[in-house]
Amino acid sequence: MLQDCIERPLGEHICPPSGQDDFTERYLRETLNPPKPRGVKISDSTIRSLKRGVSVLQAITQSNGLKPAEIAAATGIPRASVYRLLETLEEMELVIRDRSSEKWRPTLHTKSLSSGFRDEDWVCQIAIPKMIQLGRRILWPIDLMTMREYQMEVRESTHSISPYAVNHGMVGRKLPIPETASGRAHLAFLPPEESEQI
Repeated sequence: MLQDCIERPLGEHICPPSGQDDFTERYLRETLNPPKPRGVKISDSTIRSLKRGVSVLQAITQSNGLKPAEIAAATGIPRASVYRLLETLEEMELVIRDRSSEKWRPTLHTKSLSSGFRDEDWVCQIAIPKMIQLGRRILWPIDLMTMREYQMEVRESTHSISPYAVNHGMVGRKLPIPETASGRAHLAFLPPEESEQI
């Protein structure tokens, strides 16, 4: 996210020209939605097929098995297309057909789709705009840290856009809890029993 920021002159980040109130929006757009590499073209039909495949998979996982006609009714996708999408999902070992009921059900392999998600990831998405706004005002680098494996891990940082930053590769760094302000604040708000365990 912030650490993957497109390289630009430092002044553009910290002191954009007057009237550019959309600085944060533009920064997030460039950072979270980088342009596709040259030479890579994605057709509308490919995008539509992907959306339909995800819709079919969602419909199946949200029910105790569905027949193709039920999937078509739930998603609004033509039944012929549903059959083709089910065949593709079966090849990917994401769904399986129950021969006795003729219903399609999700496989254990579908759990792999969420294996990389962490519940605290949403915090970064909310915090980034606020961190950028505050960083532009005070110019001092700001870190967002959460506790992981009994250490404080830097989740996001404005070091890359601060003129006072010394260390720019902060994201992912783990530091001892007592040595960081975030760690001490975390300990202060923990229940006594949890604080003693740490």
